[in-house]
Amino acid sequence: MDRVPEKLSGRGPAAYLLQDWVIHRGKGAARVSQTFKDIARYYGTDKEHLIKKKFRQRMDRGGIRYANAGLKWSS
Repeated sequence: MDRVPEKLSGRGPAAYLLQDWVIHRGKGAARVSQTFKDIARYYGTDKEHLIKKKFRQRMDRGGIRYANAGLKWSS
């Protein structure tokens, strides 16, 4: 799912952003595990210590995709 901003409606603190949601479904839809999302979120930040030790070690060897290799993908 992607949110695509379309326009800003209103002024000041009462303004709101109109967005279009594009939902990707079917065989071509990208699906990744929650572990992969967490690794991508915390990698290279000051919160990198929140990633499990075995994934941090694998990231040092081959990057984010290698750290998550072999894990079951979510559906």
